[in-house]
Amino acid sequence: MKKRIPRFAAVAFAVTLLMCFSMPGNAATSDNAIVTVTSGSTLTASILGGNFGATTYSFSDSAPLNGTIIIRAVDARGTAPGWHVTIKGADFAGQATSRTFPIGKLSLAAGTSAWVSPYGNSSVAGLTASAITPVTTSFTQIWSAAAGSGDGVYDLTIPGSIVVPGGTRVDQYWALLTVSIDAGP
Repeated sequence: MKKRIPRFAAVAFAVTLLMCFSMPGNAATSDNAIVTVTSGSTLTASILGGNFGATTYSFSDSAPLNGTIIIRAVDARGTAPGWHVTIKGADFAGQATSRTFPIGKLSLAAGTSAWVSPYGNSSVAGLTASAITPVTTSFTQIWSAAAGSGDGVYDLTIPGSIVVPGGTRVDQYWALLTVSIDAGP
């Protein structure tokens, strides 16, 4: 004996099937957009200038000759772990004579930090400058960025002064200043 599907059940099945295929789909999908920023490797410091003028020959020490030195720090690593800058100098040497005088005659005050637009973080919070009186032939810390700061390009404008020792021969004297920058505050 054949089983017959009741007419009502067949109609209900057809209506259900029709509704399933005629209803708009509400299926939504999503996925992540992923971008990876890799660490840069640039961490540099440089001296941008320093001229302390002139003085007249004398048997006595000169009055302090004021000038400005600018140090630029560039941190393009993208991780903001902080850094510190050190400075040292060689004795002043005459350009036309073999005369010298000690680098210790140069003193540097604590400088002022400034962000170099448009590079990196504009905040100078977390940057700290120190005075060096006198400058020596050994590296001494002059500037630092705490962890979480210093990611970008910054200038440190440093007021300084030189006292030329009495009896220093007439000449133009230069001292080589060297800066170094290392990771970590």
